[in-house]
Amino acid sequence: MDGIGPPPRRTIGDSIAYTSSRKISSIVRPTMSDKLAEMKPALLQLISSNQFSCMDNEDPHAHLVNFYELCGSVGAMGEEEEALYMRLFPFSLNGKAIDWLQSQPNQSLTSWEDVEQKFLVRFFPPSKTTEIKATIATFVQGVDEPLCEAWERFKALLRKCPSHGFSLEMQVQIFYDGLQPHTMMILDAYFGGSILLRTADEAIVVIENMVSTDMWSRRGRTQVQKRGVYELNAQDAILAQNKLLAQQMEVLTQNMAKLPQQLQAMQNQAQPHHQVMRCDFCGDNHLNGHCQVPSGSQPKEINYTGNQGRQNFFNNTFPNPSNQGWRQAQGASGSRNSYQPAHQYSS
Repeated sequence: MDGIGPPPRRTIGDSIAYTSSRKISSIVRPTMSDKLAEMKPALLQLISSNQFSCMDNEDPHAHLVNFYELCGSVGAMGEEEEALYMRLFPFSLNGKAIDWLQSQPNQSLTSWEDVEQKFLVRFFPPSKTTEIKATIATFVQGVDEPLCEAWERFKALLRKCPSHGFSLEMQVQIFYDGLQPHTMMILDAYFGGSILLRTADEAIVVIENMVSTDMWSRRGRTQVQKRGVYELNAQDAILAQNKLLAQQMEVLTQNMAKLPQQLQAMQNQAQPHHQVMRCDFCGDNHLNGHCQVPSGSQPKEINYTGNQGRQNFFNNTFPNPSNQGWRQAQGASGSRNSYQPAHQYSS
C-alpha cells in the first residue's frame, strides 16, 4: 500500500461548487467534417424559422419532413448526413419541445435514429396513431366537398400517420367507399365500369387525373364579380336554388301552422249576435207558425177550424144541391149542432 495516499478531502461545499454546462447535452455531438463546419448562416436561419413548439395544430411528422428537406440542401451523405441532423435538430425546436429535449439524460442520445424515435414517441404517442387510423378508416367526403379537396384531405391524413398500416389497395377502397353517391358514379363512368375491377395503381392514376381537371376548372372560375354577384356553375346554381326553396318551404310551413289559430280568431270576431225570436201565439223562442203541440193534446177547436176552412173552400168552389137542401132541412127542423160553423152561406 506504499505510495498510495489517502483520497483528497472533499467537503460539502466542493460538491455544490460551480460546474460548467458546456458538456451538458442530451445529444452526443458527432465530429463534423470541414465542409459541414462551414455551414452557411442562412441554413441555420431557415431551420430556426421552422421550429416545432408542440402546439395542438402542429404535426411532428410534417416537422421532420421539413427538417430533412432543409438539411438536404447541404448535400451531405451517409455519416455526415446523420451528424448534420444531430447538430442542427436542437435549433428546430422551441417551447415545450426544446424543454423536452433538454430534460433527457446527459449524452443519452447517441444516434439520430434514437433521437427520431424518442421525439415521435413523445409528441406522437400510440394513442394518437390509433385515433388517426380510425379517422382514415372512416373517411367520408363532405356533402358539398369537391373531389379535389376530398382527395387532398385523404392524402394529408395518410401523411400525418406514416405507420397507419393500410396497403395501397386498402387506401383506394377506403377512399372510394367514402365518396358521395354522385362522385362515385362519375368515377365509375370515367373508368367505364366499377373501380373495383382496376388495380390500385390504375385507380390512383385516374383519380389524380380527375382531381387535376376538377382543380383547374375551379381555378378558372371568377369567384366574385364587381357587383358582388357570384358566378355559379350549373351544379352550384341547382344547390343554391334548392336551398332557397327549402327556406321558402320552411316559412310556408310555419305560416300554415298558424293558419287555424288565425281563422278561429277571425270567426270569433265576425260571428253575428243572434236576436232572440219569440212566437206571438205561444210565447216560445221560435218563428210564428212553428209551434210544437204535444202528441194527443191538440185542441179540438184547432182541428175543427182547420177542417171547416177546407170544407167551406170546397163548398164555395163546387156547390152541391143536395148539400143545400140538407142545410135547409136542418134549418127548418131547428136542431142545433154543437160544432156548427161560425158562418153560414145562403143558397
